[in-house]
Amino acid sequence: MTLDLRIKIGDVELEHPVIAPAGELFRDGYLIKKYSKLGMSAITTKTITTHPLPVPHPCFADLKYCFLNNIAGSTHTADFWFDKHLKIAKEGQVKIIASIAGVDPDDAVSLATRAEKAGADIIEIPTYTPSISEILEAIGATFSPPEFTNVEPFIKILKAVKESVSVPVIVKLSAVFNPETKLWAKSVEDAGADGIVISDSFGPVLAIDINTGQPLLGGPRGYATMTGKALKPLALRMVFEAAQVIKIPIIGVGGITNWKDAVEYILAGAKGVGVYTEAHLRGLGIYRKILDGIKKYMEEKGYKSIDDFSGLTLKKVQERKEKNQNRTFIPGIL
Repeated sequence: MTLDLRIKIGDVELEHPVIAPAGELFRDGYLIKKYSKLGMSAITTKTITTHPLPVPHPCFADLKYCFLNNIAGSTHTADFWFDKHLKIAKEGQVKIIASIAGVDPDDAVSLATRAEKAGADIIEIPTYTPSISEILEAIGATFSPPEFTNVEPFIKILKAVKESVSVPVIVKLSAVFNPETKLWAKSVEDAGADGIVISDSFGPVLAIDINTGQPLLGGPRGYATMTGKALKPLALRMVFEAAQVIKIPIIGVGGITNWKDAVEYILAGAKGVGVYTEAHLRGLGIYRKILDGIKKYMEEKGYKSIDDFSGLTLKKVQERKEKNQNRTFIPGIL
């Protein structure tokens, strides 16, 4: 059986659904080019800002059940990326997603247009990185987190970027917005986003060294963001909720450690999946393993394309309602 694993974001076609989200593994063009041979269909750059932010050290903590970090974006300048390293990344074997974060619409437009000119296939705009306030406080600045229900400041940035570039623009929704997933997903779709990534990390969070009493990570208070296994149930539910209200493609991200996790996201309504923490901790061979697992699953189930099972769980939940099985349900009977 011939499998069609392709997914589309705007007018950009990805060879298959497994992508690499932004992270330290992809901190420059040389590494992106090097790792592009390892089984992902697209790689996202570290988040690029006009003025790079410092990284409090220590910046990582593996707690086994989850992973903590307090890196908000690239430590390199926009010139570093747009004058040289995005072009080097383009020499690899995958599509390049440029993650950019502007402080206002004009700043975001400047970054996005330069990214497109440098060769980015897709532009990604993150909504909010929970560790940003810790980093800014470390350098004497202040930052007020966005309001959960106020989408307007971000929508202004999104619309400005959409009007300034011709490549697809996707939004990466932070897990801190999980109480308002439908609001944010529908708002960014209505504002013209070509896709949505769900989700970015959750936080701020804290871990403490019981021997010293010190926070495990650097910064004024040691606050960080959480990714890895513990994030999956939250992000999976966010994908499921977003899929109920939007038609643009969803990339499910958070706690994927194997192909079964990836399949769950697709069943919940995602078209693609993003894997980072597992690759950071266990090695980049995970990308091909997950892709191979998805292929085998599709062959065993008789699915020819991602569309054949994307969102299947939404249909099953509707069947529960129609069959009056909401109150008593035995897994496996549907």
